[in-house]
Amino acid sequence: TRNFEVKFHKISEIADITKELNITYRCTRSATAILSGHYPQGMMTTSGIEGEMKQQPFDTLESLQHTIDQNKHTCLVFKQSEKRELIKLGIRTSTIHEFQGRQAEDIVIVRTSTKPEDIYNSTPHCLVGVTRHTRSFLYISPNTDDTLSKWIQKANSLSSQQLLNCTVDKEAENSPTPKKDRVQNNFLAKTQFPKEKHKLQLKKKPLMFWNSLYKKIKNTQNPGKLNQLTRDSNSPLPTKT
Repeated sequence: TRNFEVKFHKISEIADITKELNITYRCTRSATAILSGHYPQGMMTTSGIEGEMKQQPFDTLESLQHTIDQNKHTCLVFKQSEKRELIKLGIRTSTIHEFQGRQAEDIVIVRTSTKPEDIYNSTPHCLVGVTRHTRSFLYISPNTDDTLSKWIQKANSLSSQQLLNCTVDKEAENSPTPKKDRVQNNFLAKTQFPKEKHKLQLKKKPLMFWNSLYKKIKNTQNPGKLNQLTRDSNSPLPTKT
């Protein structure tokens, strides 16, 4: 709201970091490898996709209609003005900022401007843009020296071993808890609460109930209730039908 004063812009200023998560389940090996250096703990992925990042030169707006398959591609741009240009061609388009937090299998990012502008080298914009895809990524731009272009060039220069170094086992990491913890928890559940012990506890429950109730009424100094309880406790317990 307008009158709300924001005192903290980093959650780490008001809360301690107990654990840092550095494994992505969306980003490809290529994207993970080029971005790992941007994080203190590095970055790892469970994806096996690599070599999917491509770039092609921007020709004309009309040529985009032949390149972008709207049944397959999700189209993103840096600026609202570029978004309006593509929408006029009938291409569904979002800005990178608008698409933050979402993902798609096949992403196409389009830059139409030949002018050098800071937004095309904005690390936050480029980072969001290059981490939206899960299968393929195409950057269409008249410039081959901006940040996204350099990242694509770097991704395509990495060896298979370098890409593999950013990968963790998908089966192990997809589990809510590590395998060794799951085995241990299962073991505790079986050994601490054996079936025979449960049966014994069930048999004792009626007697424990009457003893507890007897003590409560005795403490109230009410002979009438105490006599009634004694008669009830000597009567047979109801059985299930």
